[in-house]
Amino acid sequence: MNASQTKRERRPEAGVVLLIAIFVLMLVSIVAIALILSAGTETALTANYRSSATAYYAALAGLEEARGRLQLNNPDYFNNAQPGFMPPPGTPLALGSVRYIVNPSGGEIVDPRDSSSPYFDNEYQSEFGMPITAAPDVLPPINSISGNNAGGIPGPVFKWVRINAVTKTSLKINVDGLGLNNTLLYYDPQHKDSGGASKPSLVVSNSSVTAVQAFEVTSLAVLPNGSRKLLQYVVAQNSLSLQFPAALTLVGNSVQFVPPTDSSNFNANGDDQFDVGACHHGPSAVYGLGYANASDGSTVTSAIVPPYPSHYVGYGGTVPNVGWIGNSTSPPPNLSLNEMKPSGLESLVQQLALVPNATVITPGSGLAAHPHDLPATSPNPKTIVVNGDLDTTTEAPGASQWAGGHGILVVTGKLTYKSLDPFGAPARWQGIILVIGQGQFVLPFSGSGEIDGALLIAKTRNAAGAILPDAGTGTPDAGLGAATFAASAGGMNGIFYSSCWIQAVLPPSNYKVLSFREIPQ
Repeated sequence: MNASQTKRERRPEAGVVLLIAIFVLMLVSIVAIALILSAGTETALTANYRSSATAYYAALAGLEEARGRLQLNNPDYFNNAQPGFMPPPGTPLALGSVRYIVNPSGGEIVDPRDSSSPYFDNEYQSEFGMPITAAPDVLPPINSISGNNAGGIPGPVFKWVRINAVTKTSLKINVDGLGLNNTLLYYDPQHKDSGGASKPSLVVSNSSVTAVQAFEVTSLAVLPNGSRKLLQYVVAQNSLSLQFPAALTLVGNSVQFVPPTDSSNFNANGDDQFDVGACHHGPSAVYGLGYANASDGSTVTSAIVPPYPSHYVGYGGTVPNVGWIGNSTSPPPNLSLNEMKPSGLESLVQQLALVPNATVITPGSGLAAHPHDLPATSPNPKTIVVNGDLDTTTEAPGASQWAGGHGILVVTGKLTYKSLDPFGAPARWQGIILVIGQGQFVLPFSGSGEIDGALLIAKTRNAAGAILPDAGTGTPDAGLGAATFAASAGGMNGIFYSSCWIQAVLPPSNYKVLSFREIPQ
């Protein structure tokens, strides 16, 4: 075989090699293109996830700001920024009442009520069947505090947060089996089912002393690239929310009011007063002296003899300022019906005995608690529940003696009260005093001390200490006995209403998240 033949026979082999090389190059190119496409897709997915997560956490930050600012003891509480933004504790936020926080960036305008705005609140109509522009009570928005970060760090970029009352219709929850309608909903942590088992639930009535209104908190976040998230909480207050219709309130039937025989220094003042910390007292007022049974009005008023009627001042400006607190259709805020019957008031005492900072004192058999039994009330306010009588006039040698204090003082027996400290100086109680049980508040001596906050007296027990049975649906319940305020001599300077002191001594509050959802956009 010659050389030319060999060369011709090898040419097909070279062609195959060339084809294989081309195929390999094509395969590598395809793989490379696939890798490039895959990397681009992954990058896009990562960017989308990052954008979605950023919007999600921005909206969540809006929810948490609103939840925090609902708390009375928060320096950024809504009403500290704009008085009247939220109703007073215990007063429901009405159906159709809507409150907004707005958080514009740059020079933009954020108005969820403006239908032409990219941030218009469309969700409200899907919940309540009417556009937000038709809601009857929508206050101008207040600004977010999210820009107040230290070091110039930008805050979350949510646009607005809405706070409103919830109903069966808005939540699409038929809590009572009577159909969906716009009945306001409350949360009762001590609700029981038909079998008597504990079942914390949303309910349609606030007649229980433990029921608190549920709020809907909705937050919209929109990023510059258009990513949007709409999140929603349903929240309810997770602690006591006490309100008082008068500086001195007598809850019961055939109540007895005996002012000091020398009343020149004694006052029952319902005008809100005294700033405490960041809390500034408001212009509102309650009654100087309030009574629950309308038939007791003449008896209570006639006990105030000239020239002292002007020492009773408060809501409405009448003199003497003595008012029936059973009229739920007019201010000032009234006690709930549940707080005007023995079981409801006794439940309140039990709740206070269980708060985290409570001290419960049970005197020895037949003996009253004495001042030295009480824990110190400084520097932090305490909740003190005395199961029995408390006599602050007793001065035990070498022991702590009555000098007043601040906090919540609950006495289920008779409270014998002295308004002077051991050195003869005024003894002042700042906060709340509840005499619920035997319902007897006695002032046996003269003094110049006072109570700044509120005093409520109710007779829910008989002489043997047994709780009186509920006896009807009246205002107050017919089962309540005769609450008594009895003084002699000069008594004390009196009782001065202070919403700030009431707020300051209440156990720390927060708003519990009952539910959470993301609303598709």
